[in-house]
Amino acid sequence: MEWLKHFHEVTKETVKSGAWRLLMVDGHASHITIEFMEFCLTVNIIVYCLPAHFTHLLQPLDVGLFSPLQKA
Repeated sequence: MEWLKHFHEVTKETVKSGAWRLLMVDGHASHITIEFMEFCLTVNIIVYCLPAHFTHLLQPLDVGLFSPLQKA
């Protein structure tokens, strides 16, 4: 929950008031709790759950796509 609240604080200024944000997480049970989901709904965050242990397959996106975007 601490990480989720931090995510909310640092990203809320990047969207228009009332707009929704997308948060992609792996579907590991420890990441998805009722408290987590209720908080997300309260602050307009859509949670997209990938299959558990699947995010390692997406690592090339971090290097090839998202890294240049983050630096820009």
